[in-house]
Amino acid sequence: AWILLFSYWGLIIISPFLRIWLLASASVIMTFLISKEKSSLLDWRSLLVALVVTAGVFLAADRLKEVVDYPFTLYWSEGNRFWDYSLLFGSERYVYPGNKPIFAFIDLGRQSLWGLPFLLGNASIVVMRLWNALLFILPSMLLGAAIFHKKKIAIPVVLLCALWTFTFLNQGPIYTPLVLVALLVVLADRSPLGVGVLLLLAAGYYANLTRYSWSLAPAIWAGLLGLFQASGDGKNPFKVNWAKTNLLTCAGLLGGLVLPMLMPLSNFAVQDNQGSILSTAQSTLQNQALIWSRLLPNPTYPSGILGGLLLAILPLFLLMGWIVKKWEWKLNVWQTLGVSASSLVFLGAGIIASIKIGGGSNLHNMDMFFINTLLLAGIAWQSGAQGDLLVYKPEKWWINLLLVLLVILPAAFVYLGAKPLELPSWQDQQNALNAIKRNVDQAKTRGEVLFIDQRQLLTFHNGIEVALVPEYEKKYLMDQAMSGNTELFRAFYRDLRNQRFSLIINEPIFIDYQSEEANFGTENDIWVTWVSEPLLCYYEPVASYDNVGVEMLTPRAKP
Repeated sequence: AWILLFSYWGLIIISPFLRIWLLASASVIMTFLISKEKSSLLDWRSLLVALVVTAGVFLAADRLKEVVDYPFTLYWSEGNRFWDYSLLFGSERYVYPGNKPIFAFIDLGRQSLWGLPFLLGNASIVVMRLWNALLFILPSMLLGAAIFHKKKIAIPVVLLCALWTFTFLNQGPIYTPLVLVALLVVLADRSPLGVGVLLLLAAGYYANLTRYSWSLAPAIWAGLLGLFQASGDGKNPFKVNWAKTNLLTCAGLLGGLVLPMLMPLSNFAVQDNQGSILSTAQSTLQNQALIWSRLLPNPTYPSGILGGLLLAILPLFLLMGWIVKKWEWKLNVWQTLGVSASSLVFLGAGIIASIKIGGGSNLHNMDMFFINTLLLAGIAWQSGAQGDLLVYKPEKWWINLLLVLLVILPAAFVYLGAKPLELPSWQDQQNALNAIKRNVDQAKTRGEVLFIDQRQLLTFHNGIEVALVPEYEKKYLMDQAMSGNTELFRAFYRDLRNQRFSLIINEPIFIDYQSEEANFGTENDIWVTWVSEPLLCYYEPVASYDNVGVEMLTPRAKP
């Protein structure tokens, strides 16, 4: 991890062969160091442990490498997302009337979770980036520990399962609020009925608060887990406590669908869950195009959604199939229906969300399907599979291969392409910051200053003091352009034509149509049509700092 992520060797060792050699060497050395086998230098179980640790630590380090004090955004949405997160608990950071709401394009579920550091008052961008990294690492590990914990299983084994769970879910990556929702469901399944009902109410409510499409997930997962209570019988290891299962499922439905209507939480964020699930989903599908080509290999996602998903989950499904066949488990009609229906529903929802314009660059929209698959693996583990895997003696080569693929495939693409951050020099950063400060100080005496992008410069101060203009934020403009919101853009174009803003801070923009043959080509063309061309019609760049991703624009004398 240090060689490839935190040193310049990561820019030099780019050959896949060399990287595989490096990974294999590290894993073999670790296997030798931890092996307790007396008859040979290496043993199979120690090799699996070494691979789990190597993959998990590397992915965690890849997240933590972004914990830097670099003042500009590290990727397309990072900086403006930090601005979104700050508004719930840190709105006093901005020059804006205290009694007026500040518009932000984000749900309350994520805003309240990622915004917690702003309760500290003086949280810096380093603290925010550390919190962001930890939110992607620790909750996934907690979920894994909850799913795979069982009496008489050693704590180190549970920790290894937790680390593998983080590795598995990082393939999305799966957003933390849904991971926490799943954690509440698992805890409810293991708790007394009264506590379980309260946990399911909370899980459903928080799911709805974050994303309307998640609202039914807690109820479905509660029903699924309830169908597979351990019975202790090897041939028929599952029993159903119908009373508890039905009560927890109803609690999940109540929390996800009814409570949000009875106790709505109002905030100044644009929420995904305005209206019913069906009406909101129908509106989304009608207003935004579906790009079916993203299911197959394409420039935006080389493996395609279907290919990437197959690589991610096939080894686990094949392994679970082998376990079911070996133990000769007989599922009743309700258990068969629960497994197949939950998998198909979440698979279909994930595919539709992935091909919606703006998506399809990774597997994060397959989030509910990933967690559903993980819960099925937990059911198999709790019902006897852990005994097979913990005392497993290699007998069939393809089982060995599945176990290795299950560990290394989730980290393979990150590992082969990982590299250290390449940031501009400190002097270049200061030059850009000083130029922004200077131009903002001059412009604010003539009119309003609009930060379309790089709003984290206002969140973490950086010496820039200017009245906040909340509207026309980059992510929201992109979303509304993809939806064809002519009403919003009439107002935007009117403000540009009337030269409302004396200065606009944005990312460097170009008139460059690309089509779907380029990475996010369709989205790029929509942005050029709805934003770049009108903006460059009425405003002209006066300074561009491509190395930090900043461009400043002022009104044109002649549009």
